[in-house]
Amino acid sequence: MDTALLIESPFSPLLGLLVGALLLFAGRRLFWFLVAAVGFLLGYQLASQGLGFEELWLQLLVAVVVGVAAAVLAVVLQRLAIGLAGFVIGGAAAAWFAGTAFGASVGVQWAAFVIGGLLAAVVAGLLFDAALVVLSALLGASFVVQALPGLGVELAGSAPIVAFLVLAAVGMGTQALGRPRRRRDAARRNRD
Repeated sequence: MDTALLIESPFSPLLGLLVGALLLFAGRRLFWFLVAAVGFLLGYQLASQGLGFEELWLQLLVAVVVGVAAAVLAVVLQRLAIGLAGFVIGGAAAAWFAGTAFGASVGVQWAAFVIGGLLAAVVAGLLFDAALVVLSALLGASFVVQALPGLGVELAGSAPIVAFLVLAAVGMGTQALGRPRRRRDAARRNRD
């Protein structure tokens, strides 16, 4: 397991910043985009590490196919899709924490990935809306922090972790605060 924040971003710094910001602040509203992004990342990892494709175009092709399939899955089977996204993001977060905070071995990080993934999948399925907010904010914050050095913003020591936690909290807060207005507007439309 890599010690990158959650899931290592395959994007260029500018694209990583844009995708990260979109997920960070609008991930719940763009549920299909969150699942598509996780599918893209999973496809990219599968192509580059699992299948051993060395050509970038093959890695991107597999990533796009898996991302599109994930987006379709998100639209058709929302709860299953958020469970799968929860598994991947929750597992990556647990593995990252085990490796970063405790210096755990690769085997322990994989065990943390499976346990954290299963727990996150169950929670994501039970708390669908809240899970969207948390998962999209975590992934978005991860991408933004990883993009910063490529954009000339160097973070040393524990600054990346602090930046990640602050961004994730701000993203969760922003998305959560946007929620009551949507319900109020829906209630108004139902009355009219």
